[in-house]
Amino acid sequence: MAHFRHAVSSTALLTPPLEAPVSHQRTALHVVEAELAALRTFFRAAETQLKAVQTTLQKRLNSAPFPISALPHEILSTILVFCLPPDRFIVPSVHQAPLVFTRVNRAWRTVALATPQLWTNVVWTIGNPTHGEQIPNWLARAGSLDLAIEFTAPFLLGYDWSKVPFPASAAGFLDRVRHLSIHYRVPSLITVGILEEAYARNSLSRLRSFAVSKAPTIYYPYTLRTCIVYRYR
Repeated sequence: MAHFRHAVSSTALLTPPLEAPVSHQRTALHVVEAELAALRTFFRAAETQLKAVQTTLQKRLNSAPFPISALPHEILSTILVFCLPPDRFIVPSVHQAPLVFTRVNRAWRTVALATPQLWTNVVWTIGNPTHGEQIPNWLARAGSLDLAIEFTAPFLLGYDWSKVPFPASAAGFLDRVRHLSIHYRVPSLITVGILEEAYARNSLSRLRSFAVSKAPTIYYPYTLRTCIVYRYR
């Protein structure tokens, strides 16, 4: 592709001598202003042409079939599962699996949302409005598979947790929980609410491990923890 060029006169030729008449100085100024106007016009035209080329190339790339996207959905689904973080409880983030898979393209999003194994593990932050809406949808994608859920809470000094009830939307998933963890920062009232809800529903038939996890105030990533674990056989 040809390069864009715009020739500018030498500044030595544009600048009259200091002792030149005022009329010459004024004429030189008009010439410079005309050069600047021509330069702005040139750049606007060049930018328009380059943006048109950019749009064309982007459309070609968006429609180009990448080799991995040509794989059968069953194989791609298996690959995505192997890309999950190693943590038992996954912190929802658009920058890591599985949410990042839904942002690649439409085909990947379709496969990811239809793969139950991607959505069985999660960290549920109580008192987080986003989690209150996001996590039920997350767990619903797991279908009938066993779940691993950790309930945690943000570190907020002086916060009145008595006004924050156990998330009612979590009750419907307790009967499928295989691994349950409750972080020590979760207020005791909510912890009791979780256990009472599970007992009332007789919904712990799949439970194989229960942990009360403890970590420092700043405890990211979640793999840095110590746990007291009670196992049910």
